[in-house]
Amino acid sequence: MKSLQKLKNNKGMSLVEVIIAVAIISIVLATVMAFMVAGTKLFGRSNNQIEMQEQAQLTLNNIENRIIDAQLGATFSDSGNYHILTIMNNSDKEYIFWVEGTNTDHDNKIFYDTSSTSDTKDATNLSLNEVLAKNVYKFKVVLNTIAGDLPKADVELEMMDKTGRTANSNKTISFRNNITTNVSSQDQLYVDAGDARQVEAREVVLSPDNATVIAPSGSGTSTSYKFNARVKGIGYPSQLVTWSLVGQTLGATIDENTGDISIPGGGGGTITVQAKAAGTEIVGTASLQIISLDSISVTAPNVSVDSEGHEIIYAGTMLQLKAEVNAAGGVPLPENMKAVEFSVVGYNRGIQLYSDSGLFGLGAEAKGKTYTVRATSRYDSSKFGDFTFTVQNTSLTESSGSAVVDRGGSTELVTNLVGENLAASELNIQWSITDDAGLGNRISVNSQGVFTASKDINYENEYLVEVKARVTAGRLSSPVDSMIKVRIPKVSLQFEHEEGTVDIGKNDSVKLNLKATGLVLSASDISVATNPSLSNCIVYPTNDGIQLSVGSNNQATSFDVIATLKNTHISAVQGIRIQ
Repeated sequence: MKSLQKLKNNKGMSLVEVIIAVAIISIVLATVMAFMVAGTKLFGRSNNQIEMQEQAQLTLNNIENRIIDAQLGATFSDSGNYHILTIMNNSDKEYIFWVEGTNTDHDNKIFYDTSSTSDTKDATNLSLNEVLAKNVYKFKVVLNTIAGDLPKADVELEMMDKTGRTANSNKTISFRNNITTNVSSQDQLYVDAGDARQVEAREVVLSPDNATVIAPSGSGTSTSYKFNARVKGIGYPSQLVTWSLVGQTLGATIDENTGDISIPGGGGGTITVQAKAAGTEIVGTASLQIISLDSISVTAPNVSVDSEGHEIIYAGTMLQLKAEVNAAGGVPLPENMKAVEFSVVGYNRGIQLYSDSGLFGLGAEAKGKTYTVRATSRYDSSKFGDFTFTVQNTSLTESSGSAVVDRGGSTELVTNLVGENLAASELNIQWSITDDAGLGNRISVNSQGVFTASKDINYENEYLVEVKARVTAGRLSSPVDSMIKVRIPKVSLQFEHEEGTVDIGKNDSVKLNLKATGLVLSASDISVATNPSLSNCIVYPTNDGIQLSVGSNNQATSFDVIATLKNTHISAVQGIRIQ
């Protein structure tokens, strides 16, 4: 009976319950799928929008790179379906144009072209291989000239995809060159949209306006020079000019088309060069000064001479030579045309050129050798000057020197050796005290030649110490001694004021400068007092003087400040007057 009862209680899901469960699940899945599809579409639209905006910005950057270096001028024309930005350079023109419309393969595209010299563009001469951007529905350029600033171009670009979504990009571009003449609003090479002015040449400018050239020496030789011409005016005038020489030519000739001037050697003077704008009577002129070189002298201005007038030049030293270039007839020569090239003529071992300015190094093997250094003009190789000298073969000699050191201080001793100037890297110096004046370990000198004196040396006496610097070097046959006398002076104190009395007001402070001779002074070395003793007064020492403050209740009209070195009778007095 129990088994039969269990069988009767095992119930499953009915058909109605299954149908209801499937319906609920279907509704939930449909809702989730709807959200997923909507999200995917939203993401796709957002992603497409971002890509289109990036494409618009990249296109604008591309356009900027093509127009920023305009050399002479720029115009923007807006005629019908053709919107053209023309960039005018010295030798060519560049075109960036947008075709507006829906009828041809060229429509809604931006093109770049340099193939034609004509400013008129239409669908018959556009190249599909020069497309900068597609799906462009707006391209506008506004050119602005601002006084005192470089001209600018405001560029606006709008792109549209197949769904009608748009992306805009705007940028203000500053031209690197000043492409206006900056004369007046009617005299601009830079022309605004819709403002088609006539083209007219008004001025020819030569650069530079004057120049100097060195003609080579002798007949049968020549040199050349060329000026640059710029035609300025309204619009974009032709840059073609005709060149000529005006007045005396000094034998020079000029190519009327290129402006190349040929200048014969041996002459001197000034000629006038003229450039005339094509088809006009407008000319520009410049002057060209022709100079011939006379001579070049070479000297060693920093070298001393012996009693016989010979230069004293040692091995192991640096030699600075100077070349003076002179023009024929005493004509002043521009600095840039005084350039020379230095060289060594003949034997050149032991000497080396370190700088184009004429700095030479003399090695150890230069001892006793004779050299000739030549300075040759960079503009006329037939002009040069020579400097001949013999390198001395001497040795260092003994010398003496002096120094002063205060108690508690130190100083670096310097040897005063006379003779050949060896390189510092070659020298080995050993320092020693040969006469300590009885001071023993209260004085010392280290391996770098720094002499030190302690403070506990009798203040009442002056001491004279002798130090020896023994110099050795591979190029010296024997050591050389340099003797140095080091003086440690007697100690004294003094206030440093131009007038004998220092004025101070009540409720005021003053710094009294105090100096010690023979001692490196510090505040701990000094005791200070007033005479007479004042109760409403503060006075105390510092490392470099005495600080004094006077109170408002002080009744004295004058007193002395006395500074004394501790444990001595050495003192200094400063008079004070209260105002």
